[in-house]
Amino acid sequence: MSSRPTGTRRLVLNVLMEEEKGTSYGSALIHTALDRTPGLTQQQRSFIKRLAEGCIGDKARLDSLIRHLSRTGRPPEAFAPALRCSLRMGLYQIFYMDAVPDAAAVDESVWLVREAEGQRAAGFANAVLRSAVRRKDELKEKIRTAKRPELRYSMPSWIMDLWTEQYGAKRANGIAEAFERIRPMSVRVDERLSESKRKELTEEWESSGITVQPSGLLPYAYELTGASDPVGIAGFREGYIAVQDTASMLVAEAAGIRGGERIVDVCASPGGKTLHCASKLAAAGTEDGSKGRVLSYDISEEKCRKIRENILRMHLEDYVSVSVRDASKPVPEVERGKADILILDLPCSGLGVLGRKREIRYRVKPEDIQKLSFLQKKILRNAVKYVRPGGTVLFSTCTINQTENDGSCEYIEKELHLAPDALTSFIPEKLRKSLYGTEKNRLQLFPDLSGTDGFFIARYVRPV
Repeated sequence: MSSRPTGTRRLVLNVLMEEEKGTSYGSALIHTALDRTPGLTQQQRSFIKRLAEGCIGDKARLDSLIRHLSRTGRPPEAFAPALRCSLRMGLYQIFYMDAVPDAAAVDESVWLVREAEGQRAAGFANAVLRSAVRRKDELKEKIRTAKRPELRYSMPSWIMDLWTEQYGAKRANGIAEAFERIRPMSVRVDERLSESKRKELTEEWESSGITVQPSGLLPYAYELTGASDPVGIAGFREGYIAVQDTASMLVAEAAGIRGGERIVDVCASPGGKTLHCASKLAAAGTEDGSKGRVLSYDISEEKCRKIRENILRMHLEDYVSVSVRDASKPVPEVERGKADILILDLPCSGLGVLGRKREIRYRVKPEDIQKLSFLQKKILRNAVKYVRPGGTVLFSTCTINQTENDGSCEYIEKELHLAPDALTSFIPEKLRKSLYGTEKNRLQLFPDLSGTDGFFIARYVRPV
């Protein structure tokens, strides 16, 4: 007799079916679902997050397996949404969640199908999933040796072709393999915290069953394995920590903040770099008592609201102001030439964060690259007017696509006439060998080489 599905699996199915509509990102849907389901244990939250993210990110591979196992001649897209999503859930547990017994993965997925689509569909799901269990070893080997990137890496062919063209086949495979790994949660501990308080926090994390690993790049960056949702982690509600990848933290490091600066951050949501810069201002202080300030902008009130929520949580109200502003529009006359530091973390394809936001690989299209490159240049042309002569400009993206990164740098140097400024003294020593550009002002991080998100940073100075 099949066991009835647990609430956790039913919640995952709801997330997957909502994500299928294409109106919201899976990461946001998972976060919302966890927030709206009180009483979940840390283990349940971890299970929900792992299963939902896995089914969303591995959609191409799972659908290839469904096609192969079902032998109906119908693509999974033609199935009813509840059937398609339940099959993905069952297959992901069978192939990638060793702690889940195969029988539980099959039975509970079949129950979900029966509830939504009836007995006939449930019988079909049962046949497909039991076939997967019988042929698990054979199919794992088929995946491991597959030539099609959709099956081997659950990666669209055009992305693999792009990376192969830019970095070579060996590097492209290394990047794709890195995005296959389950990443720990990366957190930044506020630099205002004392060493003893930081030690107390890490001990609390460990006592709650979280594995804590210092990033090895920055003293306040940690990777937490077994932490599913930041809200339940010690120190989050108090504003002691922020969820942020170590690569992203390097932007505030590269800014060289000493205290008292006026900083402008455009395209700022969800606010990681704004908060980090503000924390540095707060930690630095100045002899004359001036605090410095971050002017944080984004295009909509909804985006700005998210930044404000985190400002309050981290007690940084004295160091940040947030306003709705379109970075592609001309800078108001009164704002021109006032910023000491300008943060330009611009819209991009997101091809560097496919390990964390796994559905991006299915949403971004080749034609989007040209549009994004055009938008970047439009923003750059306007936004550089914020910074004063002699001020610093940090350009960054969360992609590993040269067109969006080096292409925009060429525009910054040749058309906007900003001067490259070396990153050498601002970033960890172990990353300095990765610097390039005429003044060693560019840094491209890769998930397989640095253990971070794929991320790009370039530092410039506006000539006096």
